[in-house]
Amino acid sequence: MNTVGMLPSQMAQAIFDLEQRVQELLELNSRLHQERQDLDWTAMVRAFFHVARQHQPVSPERPTDAVLRLRLRLMIEELFEVLETCAASDRSVRVLLSLRSIMLDWLEREPLDFHMRRFTHEVLDLLYVGVGALVAVGVDPRPLMGLLQKANIEKKGGPIRESDGKQLKPEGWQPADIGAGLREQGWRHEEA
Repeated sequence: MNTVGMLPSQMAQAIFDLEQRVQELLELNSRLHQERQDLDWTAMVRAFFHVARQHQPVSPERPTDAVLRLRLRLMIEELFEVLETCAASDRSVRVLLSLRSIMLDWLEREPLDFHMRRFTHEVLDLLYVGVGALVAVGVDPRPLMGLLQKANIEKKGGPIRESDGKQLKPEGWQPADIGAGLREQGWRHEEA
């Protein structure tokens, strides 16, 4: 900024404008930093794996049969929980529970094969479709993941299920208040 020939009032205004711009940039930097943290879901999951004492390789490796079955079981359980939120009748819920049971029985009894490239591709598609489901209903999942992460980390100290190594909820554990996060995003309906 060339201040030669500026009147004192012009100089004061220029300084004020510059200070305002610096403040705006600092606020933008803070928001971008928070967004970057909100987007780092891998770091969130790794932190939970640490708390849950779960193996987390540093490079791609073939999972043990137990790890593969646990991961598939968790995906099946979450899928059916999503489906149940949309079931319009008790009959629909019973059908979903029956299908869930069939899938978990298959997972427990059948031999599994593992193909890293295909597995990775399909799980990434699943993540993309899941985020897309939220975007399609106007939900920004980034800040909500922080709420979910906090609740998951608070499972520390809970029992570990012996059959598959899943971290269970300790006594007094509370789920994430996703409704509060939705209200912050503008959701004004009672069932949030």
